[in-house]
Amino acid sequence: MNSTPAFHAKSLSATVVQTAIPIAVLASLKLLGAEATATAAAATPTSDWSTSASLTVKETYDSNVYMQSVSPLANQGSLVTFFAPSVGVQWKPSTMFNIALNYSPEVSFYHSESSEDFVTHKASANLNGKIGDATWEFLNSLAWIDGNDESPTFFGPGGAPAVGGVPLRDRRDAAIWRNSFKFQQPLGDNWFVRPVATFYLHDFMTAQKANPPGATYANYVDRSDINGGLDFGRRITGDTWCFIGYRYGSQHQATALNTTIAYSNDYQRILAGLEGKPFSWLKLNLSAGPDFREFGHDVPVGFERHKTLLFIDASATVTPTKTDSITLSAKRFEQPGYGGASVFEDATYELAWRHKFGAKMTIGAGARLLNWDVEDPVKRNEWWYNGNAMAAYAFDKHWTAEIGYSYDSVESLVANTAGREAERHLGYGSVKYTF
Repeated sequence: MNSTPAFHAKSLSATVVQTAIPIAVLASLKLLGAEATATAAAATPTSDWSTSASLTVKETYDSNVYMQSVSPLANQGSLVTFFAPSVGVQWKPSTMFNIALNYSPEVSFYHSESSEDFVTHKASANLNGKIGDATWEFLNSLAWIDGNDESPTFFGPGGAPAVGGVPLRDRRDAAIWRNSFKFQQPLGDNWFVRPVATFYLHDFMTAQKANPPGATYANYVDRSDINGGLDFGRRITGDTWCFIGYRYGSQHQATALNTTIAYSNDYQRILAGLEGKPFSWLKLNLSAGPDFREFGHDVPVGFERHKTLLFIDASATVTPTKTDSITLSAKRFEQPGYGGASVFEDATYELAWRHKFGAKMTIGAGARLLNWDVEDPVKRNEWWYNGNAMAAYAFDKHWTAEIGYSYDSVESLVANTAGREAERHLGYGSVKYTF
């Protein structure tokens, strides 16, 4: 396995977030500084430490490691051994401040395709608390992937798979940062105001190379997204709220080898939403609205630099019985392509069902539909269909076993691009021990 090179994030957004989010945290807390001081003086908090640890071992059969159907790499299968210890520490000294730290190195070995071996170091630091009636949270996560430092090379007609290429991309050297901040201040009993900020950075650490004869080498490019804004909400009834919101954001895309094209852009987003529990059996978190995008001057000639697009981020959990839960989600947004010189609408729709037989046995099934509609002049439009099922059994508070199966089918709507299409079967069995 290749060693991971030093982190080299250099986008403007990465610099901005180092100051923007901490300032947002401090500014929001300062709004209630007097109240926080009074609350702290009156309280007598005691330290509350807790720890958690687990170990998961999983064996999977992947029928199509390279997500190819008509090339020399087509339908290459492999057993995959997955090994993931996990440790966590939580500290809750008072209601005003809680912190949870977690770390898990996830190791994957491909027995028949050793070039795909990788380790993902996952770490998170999540902070939250309550100051008077106000609540706040600051969530931070990092996935540091130590894998092959060269991107895959594809030989099928149509070039590299976009949707189907994601599993290969996520085995290569990279660092993925995600941060979000939210501060919700009630205004009386029926209103609230909520400043928010989010940040995403995908730093690819793979080498960029020219295409070999008759093939496509995947040159990955860094990208980032930072935004912030404000929500105003009103209680409809009980635990159900509606809100309107505004976001101002910026996306950055680096350039790939031998091109100057990049789809960096600024955007303004108007949102309307609904959240809470209108019924005892239904939980909602819905937001949608128009994105007003303005792209820079590095786009191709003829590309419309001013666009209005639809943003959706929605989920619903239905519990028709005490032993059944159904989760539906939909997300649609614009983002620069990780392969460079492209921008696309990313849409994902998911359905998951779980049923419990007592306290020990759980079964489930689900489906996912994903579409990447790449904007002109790039000609790509792909769909990824997934169906899955699982069963888990908890022998006691320490031991849990699970088996599962999923089927993937990737389809390209552009003619003569069979290299972008693939089918894959995944079957797995796992055992988890919680200390």
